[in-house]
Amino acid sequence: MSIINGSRISTLLEWGIEQLTQARVPEPALEAQLLLSQALRMKKLDLFLKKEKEIAKKDLTCFKKYIVLRRQRIPASYILKNAQFYGLDLFINKGVLIPRPETELLVEEIIKAVASRWSLVAGKLKILEIGVGSGAIVVALAKNLNQASILGTDTSAKALRIARKNIKKHRVETQVKLIRGSLFARLKEKFDFIVSNPPYVTEKDFAALQPEVGYEPKAALYGGKDGLDFYRKIIPQARYYLQPGGLLAFEIGYGQAGKIKQLLEKEQLFSNIEIKKDYAGIERIIIAKNKS
Repeated sequence: MSIINGSRISTLLEWGIEQLTQARVPEPALEAQLLLSQALRMKKLDLFLKKEKEIAKKDLTCFKKYIVLRRQRIPASYILKNAQFYGLDLFINKGVLIPRPETELLVEEIIKAVASRWSLVAGKLKILEIGVGSGAIVVALAKNLNQASILGTDTSAKALRIARKNIKKHRVETQVKLIRGSLFARLKEKFDFIVSNPPYVTEKDFAALQPEVGYEPKAALYGGKDGLDFYRKIIPQARYYLQPGGLLAFEIGYGQAGKIKQLLEKEQLFSNIEIKKDYAGIERIIIAKNKS
């Protein structure tokens, strides 16, 4: 890596973009801006408003470290130990999947469904998330449904530690509880809403993922040969854990909507099956009602 000549913000930003471009990092300008703004503890806009500002040596060292790591295709969220999700700052490290913007749509649809179907009385609405990961979904739901009781499960002890940090950080400990277990193991109660963003990457797609994804836990991504392994496990068992009229909601992968709808219809338990598209027009969310 070449030596940076000068230490103005504009010079550092140009250098960072050049370095990330050489390493074939996607969107190198945006990535360099993110890393520099974090190194300098300032907003992205200030990088341009204060572009001639001289940078302290410690901040220069920090930025160079970030760039070295990002050139290795380590995701920025792991470098910064931070991710943005539904307007929330979350603690993130290599033990969990990095929250994606499309998952915000899952949260949004749940909030809409709750608003249209339930009158929130303290302790009345009960939500279960299978595969809590970083806690992004449960925290976002708790912050927006402050009278709901939410339970999150995961098989990973490391993921649960990270989720607990985010639950504590956003002060929703009274609403959100976590347990370690696979799918519905250790559960005896019924819920008004079951939500999951399960691993859904297919065998073919997994082999073609960007290098960054290789740093994320495979168990949180890989959904079997056709990506549907976890849907096949969750859907038949949901009948025992959903209240009458309760909703089951999933995030789904590209091109999977039709097959998952068939899995739901096969159980002859669900009605009002709805498929929602994300902002790119891709079928991303599927919601079904327990008709029993």
